[in-house]
Amino acid sequence: MPENGLWELSVKKDNRYVSWYVRRDGASSANYKDLRAPEVPQPIGDLPNTGLAVHPTIRERIGGMPLFFFPQFYQTATKGYYLLEDQHPESGRKKLVVYNHLYEPLELQLPGGTAYQNLEIRAQYLLIEKITSAGDRSFQFFDLETLEPGLEVSQMPYNTHIDGDLLFYQTKGIFDQITVHKIAKLDGQVIYEPSAAATVFKDIASAKIYVPQVRELHLTNIPFFDLLSLTSFPDLEVLMIDQGHGLRLPAEAFGSLTKLRSLRIKNCADLESLPLELQNLSSLEILYIQDCPNLKAMDIFLQKATALRLLRSDLRFTPAQRERLQATHPQLVIEELLAVQGE
Repeated sequence: MPENGLWELSVKKDNRYVSWYVRRDGASSANYKDLRAPEVPQPIGDLPNTGLAVHPTIRERIGGMPLFFFPQFYQTATKGYYLLEDQHPESGRKKLVVYNHLYEPLELQLPGGTAYQNLEIRAQYLLIEKITSAGDRSFQFFDLETLEPGLEVSQMPYNTHIDGDLLFYQTKGIFDQITVHKIAKLDGQVIYEPSAAATVFKDIASAKIYVPQVRELHLTNIPFFDLLSLTSFPDLEVLMIDQGHGLRLPAEAFGSLTKLRSLRIKNCADLESLPLELQNLSSLEILYIQDCPNLKAMDIFLQKATALRLLRSDLRFTPAQRERLQATHPQLVIEELLAVQGE
């Protein structure tokens, strides 16, 4: 959180990024001067011990736990909740149970659910995995101040962080850079969620959540199995593949990408050929090839790729090859990239 109390988001619009500012209470603007950070009280659970009278059994159980181990808890001046592991008297299985400070198990009202598991206390919220009678699962947040159910999500694909009453879906990249993908209030209101069609996805797992809206994928060190998953993105328009060792491109995946406009392949030293299915894609207009020294017969491939308008590549063509290509593809522009040869 910056000193001015605002979250700054980088939002892609068309081919540029603009800054958007969100305040913790949900107010947002493209101009940070429009927003004044309200006074935000610190969560009570972060204050020193309030002296709440805790049941002796809780203290006894905590005292018997292994060294340096302490259960999750949330405590205010009048309430306290502890997450303890109980053993089922019949099956012997262990299960997490929430007790209040009087050592009374917490009774949760589950809207539409019949059971729950995987308890976790995050800030002032209790997170559970709710299960319906049909076996459907979702994540439900309970406010430990009111014990009322709040935000419910079918899945949480990203790392999540709670700040006050806001839930941030985020991923951490190289150099500890944080990308916020979604912000929701824990009472259920979504404050910020970028359009999937305007998002550049960098892994298959997160992109699959937004099928079929995904338009652009930038994949690095991609395994062959993930390339097979490209069939899940019929509306994909831009695909970049970087650093594919031992890579081959599955024909069955590329034949389904009928809306692919731009393909970039980089740092794939073992790649020897492109799938013939790419030749038949009438939407493929831009092909970018770099640092793929073993790629062969590109002039023959290009002869049949009639829709191409731009080839940017460090591959070299003889004058005769270029002449043949220009004769059959008068619209094709060939831009040669600088190729650096090692000693």
